[in-house]
Amino acid sequence: MISRAGQQSRQAKAPRYSPPCQGGCPVHTPVQSYVNLVAQGRFRESLREIMAYNPFPSSCGRVCFHPCEDNCRRGDVDSSISIMAIKRFVTDTVRDSGEWVEKQDVDATNGKKVAVIGSGPAGMSAAYDLARMGCDVTVLEREKAAGGMLRRGILDFRLPQDILDHDIDYILSHGIDLKTGVELVANSEVNGDGSKVSIDSLTGAGYDAVLVTVGLSASRGLPIPNTDAKGVHLAVPFLRAVNEGELPDLGEDVLVVGGGNVAIDVARSAKRVSNGKVKMCCLEARDEMPAHEWEITDAVAEGIEMHCSRGPNEVKMDDTGNVTGLEIKEVACVFDAAGRFAPEFHADSEHVLECDTLILAIGQMSELDFCDGSGVERNERGQLIVDRNTWMTTRDGVFAGGEVAAGPGAAITAIAGGHTAATEIAKYLELDNPARFLPPEDQYLESLPAETADKVRKENRATAPQLGVDERIVDFSEIDLGFGSWDAVREAQRCMNCAAGATVVGEKCTSCLTCVRACPYDIPEISEEVRVAQMDPNKCQSCGICAAECPANAIEISMEIDRPGLPAFDKLEAGQDVVGFYCQYGRFANPEAGLNAKVEFEGVQMLPVLCTGRLEETDILRPIVEGAQTVFVCSCPDVSCHHNRGSWRAHKRIARAQQLLEDAGTDRDRVKSFVTYPSGSGYAPFIEELKNMTESKVGK
Repeated sequence: MISRAGQQSRQAKAPRYSPPCQGGCPVHTPVQSYVNLVAQGRFRESLREIMAYNPFPSSCGRVCFHPCEDNCRRGDVDSSISIMAIKRFVTDTVRDSGEWVEKQDVDATNGKKVAVIGSGPAGMSAAYDLARMGCDVTVLEREKAAGGMLRRGILDFRLPQDILDHDIDYILSHGIDLKTGVELVANSEVNGDGSKVSIDSLTGAGYDAVLVTVGLSASRGLPIPNTDAKGVHLAVPFLRAVNEGELPDLGEDVLVVGGGNVAIDVARSAKRVSNGKVKMCCLEARDEMPAHEWEITDAVAEGIEMHCSRGPNEVKMDDTGNVTGLEIKEVACVFDAAGRFAPEFHADSEHVLECDTLILAIGQMSELDFCDGSGVERNERGQLIVDRNTWMTTRDGVFAGGEVAAGPGAAITAIAGGHTAATEIAKYLELDNPARFLPPEDQYLESLPAETADKVRKENRATAPQLGVDERIVDFSEIDLGFGSWDAVREAQRCMNCAAGATVVGEKCTSCLTCVRACPYDIPEISEEVRVAQMDPNKCQSCGICAAECPANAIEISMEIDRPGLPAFDKLEAGQDVVGFYCQYGRFANPEAGLNAKVEFEGVQMLPVLCTGRLEETDILRPIVEGAQTVFVCSCPDVSCHHNRGSWRAHKRIARAQQLLEDAGTDRDRVKSFVTYPSGSGYAPFIEELKNMTESKVGK
């Protein structure tokens, strides 16, 4: 009765391109994949996808500088997707449910021992990778708790300690031995109780490789007079004291020197500690400040004054040695014509910014005295000499990773450095699978062409709520409150599925032009020379409409995380006489419709599709062939369809399916259509009506 043409599985092919959001991420997290899993309500699966690449998902959901968003092609249409906020939503939701992702598989122990010095994001990420490759890993940390600068340099209002603890506990659950209160020293200072160790003592204890990830744990001072005055602080010790609850005694007028992210954190922390006046001065102009723009915006909102293009000249103090201010000079330029740091100042521009507390946040450096006599050499600037191809130091078997090797960076960059170091150590130890942590070799898509962007439906970006300014500056309560399920899912659904679109099987294409006529984005082209349809991956919006319309079944869709794919129907479940296809986007059109991973109704088999425009007539009719009494399709209103003309195409195919039933002598009403409206009450009334109409067949 009904042809099954087009029902063979359209197995996804590996795309030639990857989405640029993934390329922008230093650890190459498959952003598109985990965002789309959130769009489908599959939160735990989304977290599992994240954690295969990033062992600090909860922390990065709060403090990452989200370069993925800078590369998001949704920004070519309206605004980039709130990817970091979606990641935080996933981690918070799954953690609060009590069903965190299970521990990842650990390969059989390979007998290799690795010591990791430093428990910051680089060190812990490397330890995580090496443990999963079967190494016996020990992490040595001089502080009383792991986390590095994530713990000591980032305050609770951005990253609460218990959130960081959760990430670290998961990493340690892979069999990693953490030893705290251990200081790395030169050979002559090693003691017998294990609280002080050296490079030599570690290699002598049977470790096959040592990884140094001590980070940039010390603050730089200023080469100007009177920095030893009372009331002058350095950034890192200040942040450490605040994080440990040892609040320093600050005055009523605090001045922070520096324009980077650390300086912003110091100023915002000082505001909460002193509750007085806090101001900043930096060499850079306002638009040159190295701090992230959103950090600066938050600081200004909290009442912190910015004195830009000002350079420190001398600390002023009174007769008792207490700081009274900072003499500064107006900056003419910070960089020379070649872009090198070479500040110049206007003559006779000295003036004083008064203060009773001065905090210097002009940069950080590593503490590397333990290298003396170890064979691990430093250059003339005191930095480790590292082979940039292998990340090995000048001593065989001793590697470096993270900021101590690559210089200042964000947490996600340090995590990437940890992955890289682990990969190189695995090669050095001749392990079997170091390639598992290497980035993909795919090319990344370019910006979305303007002519395509104009055809994509505009959708407003969602932003997570924050505490009001008056509430946030009184203590260290977390400022960002995070998405609820409604906003997170709707925001995730703005993803355009870049690089997951249509490809043409050349030997099947008949050059019939059906795809050219069907595509709402004008993507397919057929040249006179080739006579085969061509899909530009840089333009395709992955709606699947062309694949559903192609009479030769010559088009495949590369969307790997579309759970059912096409065909969406595999077999009729026992006791289910009604089968419903529903749009994965439209199902969340109303927050009251339910945000669980499955939409379930008694006697009804519900099948999600990423846009009902992907359905063919044979997809719609196949459940009837297999014994279903009724099939219905839930589509979005045309005005809110995620893909242009997707719902319109779905309604045309529903009408064709009904006509095929009628031509075969069967009641055409066995196929029904339903539109879910944002202001409606979801599927429940329609399902109830359907049950009443087919009472003898539904829910028996």
